[in-house]
Amino acid sequence: MSSGYCGDQEGWGPTSASRVDLTPCFENTILSTLPACLAITVFVYRTWTLHRNGQPHKLGRTNLIYWLGQSFMLVSMVALIVRAALSGSEDIFSPAAVLASASMAASWLFAMVLNRFEHKYEIRSSTAIYSYYLVSIVAGAITARTISALPSGSPTILYYVYYGSIVLGFVVEAWPRGKTHVQQDSNASPYDKANIFSRFWFHYIQHLISDGYKRPLQATDVQGMMPHRIKTEFSYSYLSDKWDAHLIKRAAKGKEPNLIRLVLLAYGPQWVPVIIYRVLASVFLFITPELMNQLLSFTKSFSTDASQPVALGIVLSFGMFFTTITSAMMEGQYNQLIMNMGIEARTALISMIYRKALKLSPAAKQTQTPGEINNHMSVDAERWSQALTLIPFWLSVPLEICIALWLMYRQLGWAALAGLAAIIAVTPLQGWIAAFFTKAKDAKLTAMDNRIRLVNEVLSGIKIVKLYGWYAALESSFHNKIAVFRNRELSILRKMGIAFSFMTIMFSSMTLLIALVSFSIYATVGGPGFTPGDINSQTIFVSITLFGMLNRPIGMLSFILGETIGLIVATRRIQTYLLSEELADDQIERSDDLPKDPAQPVIEIQGGVFAWDKDGPQEETEKQMKVREKKEAKKLKLEAKEAKEAGLPAPIRAESVERNYEPTLKNITLSVGRGYLTAIVGRVGQGKTSLFNAMIGDMYKRHGTVRMSGRVAYAPQQTWIINATVKDNIVFGLPFDQNKYDRI
Repeated sequence: MSSGYCGDQEGWGPTSASRVDLTPCFENTILSTLPACLAITVFVYRTWTLHRNGQPHKLGRTNLIYWLGQSFMLVSMVALIVRAALSGSEDIFSPAAVLASASMAASWLFAMVLNRFEHKYEIRSSTAIYSYYLVSIVAGAITARTISALPSGSPTILYYVYYGSIVLGFVVEAWPRGKTHVQQDSNASPYDKANIFSRFWFHYIQHLISDGYKRPLQATDVQGMMPHRIKTEFSYSYLSDKWDAHLIKRAAKGKEPNLIRLVLLAYGPQWVPVIIYRVLASVFLFITPELMNQLLSFTKSFSTDASQPVALGIVLSFGMFFTTITSAMMEGQYNQLIMNMGIEARTALISMIYRKALKLSPAAKQTQTPGEINNHMSVDAERWSQALTLIPFWLSVPLEICIALWLMYRQLGWAALAGLAAIIAVTPLQGWIAAFFTKAKDAKLTAMDNRIRLVNEVLSGIKIVKLYGWYAALESSFHNKIAVFRNRELSILRKMGIAFSFMTIMFSSMTLLIALVSFSIYATVGGPGFTPGDINSQTIFVSITLFGMLNRPIGMLSFILGETIGLIVATRRIQTYLLSEELADDQIERSDDLPKDPAQPVIEIQGGVFAWDKDGPQEETEKQMKVREKKEAKKLKLEAKEAKEAGLPAPIRAESVERNYEPTLKNITLSVGRGYLTAIVGRVGQGKTSLFNAMIGDMYKRHGTVRMSGRVAYAPQQTWIINATVKDNIVFGLPFDQNKYDRI
């Protein structure tokens, strides 16, 4: 960079030739101007977001913290403005120094504006301002050391004033606010009240960890610890609204909806810190071998006449320590944030699946059995809490591989490109494995759905089987039918296990293969002019370290690939379920309030015609018919193979039976008054249950009107209990009444 921009003889640097230090030009640009410009961008975006989407907490503000923070920011800004003016009037003009002071002054002006909004909308310290304080203090300490080694002047004193004010401002911003009236009056969780320092070091759960060390934790100890976004009320409403808007938008464009894309984009702002932490953890991980290389060069210099300063060795040693610690800290923050996102997505999807089950049409209920719905919640949605943690690795793993190959190229030269060739060679194989796993996982989940559906049917009909003494005759039949689906599931799992073992062995041995090929080529023709390369202790030690670090990203490829495919398949199944037909909301005229006139009925049906099916069969295109027939033929072939292995007769293709689309209930007129006990009496199969389903909207209404007033409770014939004690099933969340409990 030109000396005119830097304004001194040292130029850009970045290191000084006369002392163990960075050049002022490099510090002004990289440590001052660049962070200030980034901070301005973040401050403007954060202010706009709070102003547009924020909800004021209406708890007031802590005036002492607010006004002290504003005062120190103002002092910092004034000191920087004066310093910029004085720097511009000096004999040796430095545009880099003026730009640094001006940009930092502007950043603190925007910080003052953001601080006002943060106190209005948030109950904790600002993450953006807190982070900028921390970066400014670290960068300012380096700059202050450089300034102290240069000739002093009035700009130097002003910089010390600026630095002292941001240190005091940081203390104010980081001051614990747990005892302030704002946080005392708030019912937010400890996580939502904690500042970034407390979250970074997990200090907000320190009391919980201490209690867990002393005694077993109780449910009351962790009550209220859950972040606001993970709670079902927020996560469901947030993702459900996004899904509804997505359906409308895609339908307007004539495109199919994409649930996995929607979920990933719905948490867009949360991806920013997650990706930053993931990338920084990877970068800091690979800084260590580079520092080790420099440290070995530093040690080697003492065997020559040009020995390096001892201070450099101390800096390199502390650098290795801090990069390792920083990488671990970034990894911890990444795991914390990505796990929260995974739980939030899983919670929202489970709620959407459950909500959809309450609105399925009769036709949809014939294809979506309770067992399949349970699988969607317990298996498919659960995938998000597991596989989402690996999605950012698709960015960090290639980055780690590229960094490792670049560092190896610096050590071994073009011989390291042999490792890149080996990685490229296995890329087509990864695509084939991905396609195989996609089909296998889909088939495995389908077999599991069929097995659970059949088990549920057996359990629901076991009472009749035992009542009529059919158990001995049907036991083998039930067992064989369930065993067919179970054997199909086990067969697919066995094939997936073999493929996964092959994939794991391949990726695990990849690092050894890369090291062997690279060292062989380097030792043979890796030197200048295709001469043997110079292999010394430094080259071997650093290269082996890099090969060991390369083993991690390459070894993770198989695991990431398998989990990502499982996530895609599971989300596709959930999407198919969420797109199932729903009951129309306008079938019943509902009123939350009871009629003012007691003579008015609370339930009224006039000329109702109801059916379990639509008016007629769905029209099927020629293409859809061919696809259906192909699937049926493939299914029949598979069932015949499994029946042969089980020693059973081959299944016969079922003949198509024409369905009856006649309505179940015709010309229904019913009126139930307020306060009346009404009984519907009739023989089995006469439509009593269908009538109740028609009242609550679980049947297709072809004609007539249905009106219902007030709140309605429906107690069907099917038994239903929650996974809890008998007492909890009776009390059902209501305040406990001993007398009422004894009567029940």
